[in-house]
Amino acid sequence: GDSKIVKYTLLTVAVLTASYQAQRNYTVCDESDNDYFSQFSKHIISSLPGHSIVLTAGDINTTTFRYHTIGEEYRTDVMVMDMNFMMGHWFYTKLMPVNWPDVSFPGYYKP
Repeated sequence: GDSKIVKYTLLTVAVLTASYQAQRNYTVCDESDNDYFSQFSKHIISSLPGHSIVLTAGDINTTTFRYHTIGEEYRTDVMVMDMNFMMGHWFYTKLMPVNWPDVSFPGYYKP
């Protein structure tokens, strides 16, 4: 009876309130034009000497650098390697031979 009406009324009020807040604050929180990381990585990559190897750490750096070098084919001579991947033996046995066959490291990276 009454408990169902109260339950659905509160649910409706909660959904409407959340929708109103999202609509009201969308323009303040809209980051769809934010390209700071893209600009940062492109500037770094453009300043590197030819055939550089970039050792990165973290998703944002690695992903933005690899996006430019692989996805946009910008500075394809630059190699981007995530040091977090280097902790696994599979990096040396699976990734290195396929992606960077001409690069060799004298040991394994273990922080």
